[in-house]
Amino acid sequence: MLYDHDTQTLIHTQVTERVTEADAARYAAALGNTTAEGHFIRRVELVFMLPGAAEANLDLMRRYGLRCRGFDADGHRYLLHEGARASAADAEDGPVMPVLREPRWPQLDGLAHRPLIAGAMAESGPSVTFAWDLGDSLARVRESDLGARTRGDLEGEAVANLARREVTISRLGEHPILVVEGEWAAEKVLVADFMRELERRLGARMLVVAVPVEGAMMVTSADSLHASSVLASFSMQKFHQQGLRRICPVPLVVSDGVVAGVLSTEPTHAVEGPTPEPPAAKPWWRFW
Repeated sequence: MLYDHDTQTLIHTQVTERVTEADAARYAAALGNTTAEGHFIRRVELVFMLPGAAEANLDLMRRYGLRCRGFDADGHRYLLHEGARASAADAEDGPVMPVLREPRWPQLDGLAHRPLIAGAMAESGPSVTFAWDLGDSLARVRESDLGARTRGDLEGEAVANLARREVTISRLGEHPILVVEGEWAAEKVLVADFMRELERRLGARMLVVAVPVEGAMMVTSADSLHASSVLASFSMQKFHQQGLRRICPVPLVVSDGVVAGVLSTEPTHAVEGPTPEPPAAKPWWRFW
C-alpha cells in the first residue's frame, strides 16, 4: 500500500473486481492508527482498476468508511465515495453529531457508542455513534477522544446540535404517513421534542418510524395497521439496496418521543387496502 504524506492517506490499488468483508475490515482498522514509519493515517482509500468495480463494492466501502475511487472505460480516475476521516484534532473543524449505524455494524470497536434500544431488543436496533461533521465527510469519535467527558456528555452536545438542523416534513399523499427529509432526518428520531411534534401532527400516542437508510424517515401512527405494514415492507426493501448508509431493516416504535423498541415482524392478521403510491415528483421514493 502507498502512503500520501500530503493528505495522510493510505492507498491500496485493488486489481480484482471484489473486496472481501475481511479485507475491508482490515483496511478500515488502519483508520486513526499509524504506518510502520509512524505516520498518522487519516484516511484509507481503495482504487479499483477494473471499470465498474468501484460501483460494485460501494456498499461495502460505505459500511467501512473507506474512500472509494474507480477508473472508467477511458482510463479516467474518479472519486465515488469520500470515506471517513480519523483524527481527534478534527473536533476543532466541525460540530459533533450523532450518527446511526446498522445493527451489528462491524466497526464499533473503539468508537464512542451505545445501542439505540435498551434491554433485550438492543441487538435488533441500530447503534448510536458520534462524529464531527466536517462538511464533506465525518470524523468518527473514539472512546479515546472523550477525555474527561462521559459518553452522556457527548450525546447531550450531539443531540443539541442535531435539534438545530433543519428538515422538511410532508404528508405522503392522502395517507396517514409523514415523510421527513434532510441530511440528518433519520437521526432526528433521537430528538424527543421533534418526535412528539410528529405524534401531535398524526394524533398518535405511539409511532411506527422507518429509518432504513440515511437522509429520511417515514412515520405513521401505530394504530394504523395498513400504514405500519407498508413501512415494514419499505424498510426491508430499502435497507438491502446499495448506495446509502444503512440504519435499520425494521421500523422503530416511538412512544412519547422516545424510541421504545422495534416493530414486531410476526404477522397478526391480513391488512386490507391498496398500498399508497409515492409522489411522482420525488425520485427518492422510486424504490416502491
